[in-house]
Amino acid sequence: MSTSEAATKPKVQYEDIPAELSFEEVIKNRAAPPCSLNDFMDYLVHVEHNAEPLQFFLWYWDYIERWSTLLPRQKALSPPWDPEKAANPRSHFIKYNHKRERSSKMSKVLAIMEMGLERVPSDLGRQDDAGSSISGVEISSPISSPVSSPIPSPTSILSPTDSIKPPDWQPFTIQPNRDELCRITRHYISPSGPRRLSLSSKDREACLGGVKHTTHPSALLPAFLSAEATLRARAHPAFVRWSRRNASAARLLFLRCLGTLLVALGFGLDVLLILLLQAFGPANDYSGEPWSTRYDAKSVWSKMFDETVVVQNKALVMWQDRTILFAFLWGGAGAAALTVISLFVPSGMF
Repeated sequence: MSTSEAATKPKVQYEDIPAELSFEEVIKNRAAPPCSLNDFMDYLVHVEHNAEPLQFFLWYWDYIERWSTLLPRQKALSPPWDPEKAANPRSHFIKYNHKRERSSKMSKVLAIMEMGLERVPSDLGRQDDAGSSISGVEISSPISSPVSSPIPSPTSILSPTDSIKPPDWQPFTIQPNRDELCRITRHYISPSGPRRLSLSSKDREACLGGVKHTTHPSALLPAFLSAEATLRARAHPAFVRWSRRNASAARLLFLRCLGTLLVALGFGLDVLLILLLQAFGPANDYSGEPWSTRYDAKSVWSKMFDETVVVQNKALVMWQDRTILFAFLWGGAGAAALTVISLFVPSGMF
């Protein structure tokens, strides 16, 4: 797990990934192995060693689902929390009857939390005006989908018996799910947590401040958005490309060694063939012969009128004659064409 305090949110887009293997399909567990949600979790645990963003992501959606089933009087004990307004001591909580300026992404997620399962907007998976998207998954928990092998449930991510140092503040104990949210905060949000997420200092302080006042899911919304960005932009594309290799590390090493051996054998055979060819005799070099030396010493004029040899092959003679005849014909045709063209050229003052 990365211990950096600055959340890494790369901007690289991978447009060559098939739609069937998109982030939404994997998170909804609709992609077949080896690209299922369980395979994604295994990859983050055993290969990248950074499964905390996905664990927190799945827990958060399950928490929203369970929160939406609470009674209205239970929800009233934990009003929604607006991180952007947390610095204002006069109004810490969101009042939906007032128009407030917030990011499109945050407002959509807050709308999900407020409306519940039965009123999920149909456009939550679409791109917002800024070109980014919400998680793109339905409000229903991904854990409820059937999987080929068990995925750790949100309730099993933390154990009530975990020996974590208690916070230095006393939360509201009458609020629903207070114990669970405190354990999640100690594990994933606290700077000293064993599974702390790679968050910016601003997001971490916003989450810690929100949890002090409410157990509403909006208290941990900045951490969720950071985890979603990490999964969508970096972890998911790396997982799909890792799955495309279709071979284990040992098999890839064997194939590389085999390829290197074949290249070495090819070079060896090449050297062997060169040595065998040299064994047949010296190179065909006649530059040192006496007749070659005498011919090179002649002048150009002497070479032009040097002694000739009569061709005795009749077929070769006919081929030579035919070549000369066609050369004369083509030459005459070209000269006649140029002559006709010259007749149509207007006379000038030359």
